[in-house]
Amino acid sequence: MSNVNAPIPLGDVNIEIMVQDQPVQTVAQVHLRLLPKPSLVFECEARVKLYGLWGPCYSEATLLDQGICLNVIFSPRPSSRLLEGIVKFAFTPNTQPCTVVKQDGQQLQSVTFEVLNFPKFEIDDTVELAVDDWRIAITAVPDLKEIVKDLKERGGYGVTHHGTIKHLDGKAFSIEDAENAMKCIRQFLSFARGVYCAPILPVGFNSNGEAVWKQWGSPPVDPWGWTPTWFDTDCSETLAEVFPGFWRCLNHSNYDYVTRTRIALDWYLRSNRNNGDNAGGVILSQAGLERLADAHGFNKKSVGAAAECIRELVNKYSIPAELPNGLDTLNEVLYAVQKNAGQDKIFDGPAALVAVRNDLVHPKPNLAGICSLKEYEAWNLAQWYVELVLLNMSGFNGKYANRLIEGRVEGQPDTVPWAAAD
Repeated sequence: MSNVNAPIPLGDVNIEIMVQDQPVQTVAQVHLRLLPKPSLVFECEARVKLYGLWGPCYSEATLLDQGICLNVIFSPRPSSRLLEGIVKFAFTPNTQPCTVVKQDGQQLQSVTFEVLNFPKFEIDDTVELAVDDWRIAITAVPDLKEIVKDLKERGGYGVTHHGTIKHLDGKAFSIEDAENAMKCIRQFLSFARGVYCAPILPVGFNSNGEAVWKQWGSPPVDPWGWTPTWFDTDCSETLAEVFPGFWRCLNHSNYDYVTRTRIALDWYLRSNRNNGDNAGGVILSQAGLERLADAHGFNKKSVGAAAECIRELVNKYSIPAELPNGLDTLNEVLYAVQKNAGQDKIFDGPAALVAVRNDLVHPKPNLAGICSLKEYEAWNLAQWYVELVLLNMSGFNGKYANRLIEGRVEGQPDTVPWAAAD
């Protein structure tokens, strides 16, 4: 399963698919295709009459042995046996990942999964994430060094780690609990990676070792590439330190708090993969910060109060609101804004960020002469704020990779500001 960009075979299944209102039963070969992006694909052939239909269309497919129905998009394909009435076609589920085995009422003893596109830990091969009585072990695949080298050269996707989910005391847990755990693991690994990566292909086993729950397919995953992030791979222990608090944030009893936090994380991840689109990144990053501010009750009290909300948010989490050193272009922005503002205004990092964002949406003449580097600096500052807010929300007090330090290399972590101030 570790070949970079190679399809991952998942076996054969008996299916029934509706083709132009004709129920067609056949055997499909299933694999997780990794290029151009991870996607579950069923391929099969069957004797069926098509009436002018050769483009993709929506249909339903039933996995006969499991009794599970999937909404799919299927496409007929040219076949050398077309004159015999044999048609080849492939289909993909509309929603992925999709459950392909689920024995209702069963309790799980453990879950195994694979991980796509997570970086190599430089110190340990295994990291254990523990919270309450959950134990999640993530272990590098044996040939990870070669896989990472191949990914750096070719890009794309590869299985980099194996994972297991268990309870510390061996207590069984529900399928619904496993589904929630997979969602939390995905969001945590993505937060650490800085872009979307994912645990995939979970298999849940009962106390007899029988596979009673299984999912195929993959949620969105970004192709391999470098992205700035708070996680220093030379300090893999930080994953175990951040995870418990992060898990509790995503499982908080306040539904609105959890929803806004998850949305903010999504905006952060989408912004971080901006591929040089710093202008779009600024807008997404500020939206993420405003979601986090809203989650904590810092709502806009008037038009143009975004900077005030973000300032209250960073102050709550002991993050310096003063503009950090080295952001010289944002200093120019503050100077230009200050000349046209009242004496009651505060000129700091949140003010500079919001000024750049507002200038992108509603251009102002006083910022027109400042070089476009202001967009990169505002984006990087906003992402730094999001990272630190989420780390503090998770109760983390250790070392992290400070993205504001230009030219920083792995193994040179910084102390989070609230811990450094103690």
